[in-house]
Amino acid sequence: MTLHYDIQLQPKGRLVRIEWDQATGTLIEQQIPPDEFAFHLHDALCLSREVVFRDLVALLASNLELFSALTACDCLGEIVAEADKSGTEGLAVLELAWSVQIVPESSALVLDSVAEFHGLGADGAQIGLEFATAGSLAEIPFLLNETFNVQNGPAGEVLSATRRFTLLDVVTSVVDELTFLGSPEERDEAMQDLHRRLQSVEGGEFYTVEEVKTKWEQLAEKERGKFPCRVCGEDSRCACFGKPADLCHRCFCTTREN
Repeated sequence: MTLHYDIQLQPKGRLVRIEWDQATGTLIEQQIPPDEFAFHLHDALCLSREVVFRDLVALLASNLELFSALTACDCLGEIVAEADKSGTEGLAVLELAWSVQIVPESSALVLDSVAEFHGLGADGAQIGLEFATAGSLAEIPFLLNETFNVQNGPAGEVLSATRRFTLLDVVTSVVDELTFLGSPEERDEAMQDLHRRLQSVEGGEFYTVEEVKTKWEQLAEKERGKFPCRVCGEDSRCACFGKPADLCHRCFCTTREN
């Protein structure tokens, strides 16, 4: 008799079903073929310790048609192809974590949670991946952070909880982040546009990609509050490009999911 099972992502994009057999007292592993992925989208996913981002890309590549349709992403093939190009982001780890907020004006404690994909620096600081390529992330360890804290009001109790990620959570969140600026071509154009703006502001000095990202964050901070999200009032992440977005990242992702 099987009590429960998880699905696990292993190196080289191998997706397996792991179940506990009560009769024999052993764990049983069975590989899931790509044409059966659709039956496991809402199953809880765990990662083996050796998994790096390249392994997730390999999973996407094994059923590109399914994952492109699920994420409404017509450039997923281009993103997958970029994994073969070398590069580095200088990150310690890649993390998928829950971003949780309490829904205001609700009679009960209602939480609005969105799975967010980001990098973590050596100091633990969260780093956005809008400009990252699959190749620059390929060899970085990938983790799922299932624990989150939320405070019930400014002086309220801090609550801690755990929520599992499904295969669908992982795939949609990663693709949403990597396509936040559009296709790889649109992303590169945004980077070049930002570079040109920085050159005009700073007197034509040349910056490396890493320096451009830092400058981008600085410009975004200066523009903070000027372009509020039409849903929640938070700041738009695209403000520094001079193209104000009407939705923040959280509401953009929620809209995509709904």
